[in-house]
This record gives sequence, structure tokens and C-alpha cells, in this order.
Amino acid sequence: MIASAQFTIISLCDVVTSDTPPENPYEGQLWVDTSVTPPETKIWDGNEWVVQNDIETIRTTISILTEKDAQFQQTIDGLNSYVATLTETVETVSNDQGVLEERVLNSESRVSELEHTVNGLSVTMQEQYIGGINYVQNSSGL
Repeated sequence: MIASAQFTIISLCDVVTSDTPPENPYEGQLWVDTSVTPPETKIWDGNEWVVQNDIETIRTTISILTEKDAQFQQTIDGLNSYVATLTETVETVSNDQGVLEERVLNSESRVSELEHTVNGLSVTMQEQYIGGINYVQNSSGL
């Protein structure tokens, strides 16, 4: 009895480089398409060959990201300006509050002095007159 067999060994690390796609590709297989300049690396996704290093897509993505970065930087600059304005306003309010507190303390001190002065006042009557000199002109002094 004689046995004969044939094995096909496929390495998943093999990359096919040619101007035509490989026949019977397996999912995840890489192919470098040399029919275009510059060559494009493509991968079989089970249905079709998908470009992996499309330079135009990369350039478009970089352009979009650069634009978004500029917009983000403008937003950050605007927020920094707004925060600086708020900080200045808070400092001004804080200074004004300090001035008002000082005025209130001075007012409280003056009120306290007035209270002491009022408490120290006394009214005394030394003499009372009934009748007397007529100080109002053309009156009888009754």
C-alpha cells in the first residue's frame, strides 16, 4: 500500500506584491498593488480589497485635523480671554468690597462714638418762669 499526500502551507505573514490581485484571497491577506504609482497596500476584508495606505485619504484626514485643531485653539484662546476678564472683575469686586468694609467699620465707629456722646448728655433745668418779659411783639404775655 502506498500513500501519497500534498500539503499547501499558507503563511499569514506573506504579502503578495504584484500588479494583479491574488486568486482565492483569505480574509486579512495583504496585497501590494504595483499597478498604481505609488503602490498601494490593500487588505482582503472578505468581500473586497480595501486600501490601507491611501495617501489622499491620509492628506484629507490631516487637513481636517489641522482645521479642527485651529478651531480648538481659537476656542481655547477665547476661553482664556473670558477667564482673564472674569478674574479682573473678581479682583475689582474684591477691592471694592474691601473699601466698603472699611467704610462700614468707620461708620460703626462713628455711631458708637455718637451713642457714647448721647448717653453722656444730661438735661438740667435751673429755673422756671411763669409769665415774665413779653418777648413776642404785640402780645399780652398771658
